[in-house]
Amino acid sequence: MHEVTFEDAMMADLVPGTNYLKGDDSNYTRSEPVHMIFKFPGLRGVGNMGGIRRAMQENPIFGSSQEEAFVVLLDTRKHENWQNVYDPMSGILTYYGDNESSSQHYLSTNNAGNKALQKFFQRAYNEPESHLAPFFYFEKQVDDSVKYVGIAIPYVPGTSEVDALSLERFTDPRTGIPFENLVGHFTVLEVTAKREWLYDLKRGITVSEHAPNEWLRFLVDRDLSSRVERPLVPGERLRRRERLLESIGYRMTIFRRTQGRFRRGLLESRRCCDLCGMAVEPLLVASHILPWSVADEHQRQDLDNGLLLCVTHDALFDKGFITFEDDGRILISEMFPRQEWPRLSIDETMHLSHIPRNKAYMRLHRANIFKTSSR
Repeated sequence: MHEVTFEDAMMADLVPGTNYLKGDDSNYTRSEPVHMIFKFPGLRGVGNMGGIRRAMQENPIFGSSQEEAFVVLLDTRKHENWQNVYDPMSGILTYYGDNESSSQHYLSTNNAGNKALQKFFQRAYNEPESHLAPFFYFEKQVDDSVKYVGIAIPYVPGTSEVDALSLERFTDPRTGIPFENLVGHFTVLEVTAKREWLYDLKRGITVSEHAPNEWLRFLVDRDLSSRVERPLVPGERLRRRERLLESIGYRMTIFRRTQGRFRRGLLESRRCCDLCGMAVEPLLVASHILPWSVADEHQRQDLDNGLLLCVTHDALFDKGFITFEDDGRILISEMFPRQEWPRLSIDETMHLSHIPRNKAYMRLHRANIFKTSSR
């Protein structure tokens, strides 16, 4: 079995069947391997307590999101009341939620693990276009190392949502009082999670070029027919090219779905360019104020993060040659030649006909995208 040292864990890919070793510190909270695996430069990682640990999306420039980047499931093997079970033949993981107390509601746990289970099972079964965070499943070993098993998908083909995630009653052995906890059934993809993908996920880049095709295939088609990645043999260039093209195709499908929904929302509220009034619909662009590449899932769909612009003014806005004040007045970059203004139909008297309610996006555009002599 392949092993990764504690010191190397924060630079390693997640490879199925690999053991990630604990550190040498006598304080286990500082030597706990999961905590080390998910360390990212300049970003928060995951906690070092609990079987269900959420990592939130976070961009170094634009702050934290309310969406999970990913969720870590760790079978600690310490619960006598229930045993998490993974069947490698069927690929089905049965995993219990994080409520262990009769004194609280099953959705009120400290780490909000049950809330995450409920949210993502709901999305996986009913909201194919919504953000779905991957669950990375590990099993704790007797030497306190952890073995990475694969990506646990909150979805089982041929099984209904109510059967895949059920609310069950248990009895607290200390008090004899009953309590409720969730029990989830996942399909596990025994595939490698590249370090670059983990970092992209943490930064809110969900349609990443580093995402495994097996994961993208599920997002696009709900297809889990290929659970285990097939190793590439040396010199298999054609297969590598096929996987690359497949990956590009899946990522473009996800992008078109999201962008199409965003554009429809803007068109429903107005039918012309927010700046010049041009109303030829095929020439109108749903322009993100905070760019897609750095926006999180909520921001990518937030209509307050959008302007409906003609292709000319979208290009100027996207490249940072124009931006807008909070009241909608245009600002034209000093880097854009004044003699070109008439050709592209811009002047200093123009203003937006539709002003987004959330001013924070435009302030970020002015501070980070708009071209000035100092940037």
